Amino acid sequence: MWVVIAVSHCLRELEVIYSSYPEKPNILPSNLYTCKSLVILELCGEIRLDVPRMAFLPSLKTLQLHSVRYLNEDSLHRLLSNCPVLEDLLVDLLLSDSMEKLTVVVPSLQILSLFIPHSYEIDGIVIETPSLKYFKLIDHNSKSHYCLVKNMPNLIEADIDVELHSIKSLIGSITSVKRLSICSQAMYDGGFVFNQLKHLKLCRCKGHSSDLLVRLLKDSSNLQALDLSEMDYHENHDILYWHQPSTVPECMF
Repeated sequence: MWVVIAVSHCLRELEVIYSSYPEKPNILPSNLYTCKSLVILELCGEIRLDVPRMAFLPSLKTLQLHSVRYLNEDSLHRLLSNCPVLEDLLVDLLLSDSMEKLTVVVPSLQILSLFIPHSYEIDGIVIETPSLKYFKLIDHNSKSHYCLVKNMPNLIEADIDVELHSIKSLIGSITSVKRLSICSQAMYDGGFVFNQLKHLKLCRCKGHSSDLLVRLLKDSSNLQALDLSEMDYHENHDILYWHQPSTVPECMF
């Protein structure tokens, strides 16, 4: 009831944190999804996202979704499709939930943060955000799923921590970055050039981190700073397997 009243007062910022025991997801009133004045919206907890067909948030620029539930696969897609000026999006998926395909297609988006827990049931990820400047992807789901990312020509910084079996599409979309932090067991084939990359942080917790390091050094001719360390909450490992490259990477001259 209080959300209905708040929306009627043309609010610009709204944060809803909800929990119950026993668990009973709360469905927000439909008028929230048509609030013309709302600029910042943060939803957290046992909230079921049931987005009506007439949803339209013309002023929303920041959206954060922490561990909410989605009525169906179309819920998130419908919400994002009706936020024409959205710039900052955070989606932190709930551990016990599932979604066949996570789709983020937002032409106006500049900041995107996605968090996918290890046991989350998901078939794939599709991202199309041509205006993006900062991208954070934490995908700890080791089950086989695809990740299709369209080119991000304006991307400046990326933080990547993934258990994906293939990172080809992901790597191909972030080649414009100036700063890159990455943790991945998977490798990528040649053919990519990071000619803008100045700062690289490589997490060394994976057994074959050296292979990824050699590849990135070879593809980053303008690199100025290199940090070999562990990301937060990652195990401390030395690089065990080192395949010395036959030539010295150009960035090391």
